[in-house]
Amino acid sequence: MKETLALVDRLVEKPLQYIHISLCNFYKKVRRGGDQNVTRMEAVHNRINGRVPFIGVGDLFAEENGLKAFKTGWADFLTVGGSVELNPHLVQMIKNGKEDEVQSEFD
Repeated sequence: MKETLALVDRLVEKPLQYIHISLCNFYKKVRRGGDQNVTRMEAVHNRINGRVPFIGVGDLFAEENGLKAFKTGWADFLTVGGSVELNPHLVQMIKNGKEDEVQSEFD
């Protein structure tokens, strides 16, 4: 994590529109080189400290997962690319209360 945070420090000095981090799991904890009691997303969010918008990704397939992730405040924006690949009509499914039909695994 030490190297990642050093990279983030350099990136926020650049004229970037945003920083986007994609993980397999939005809630994965720091493994080494940082506080292992916080998630990687939270560590990056804390390091960015509002200097540039932060986009987070990490296995957010169901509406409840996305909403829970959004409420953490760790990312300014979330992406749900894999969820849309599996569920091309994801927005309509959520609007129509069909969250239980959302697929979350590739065959």
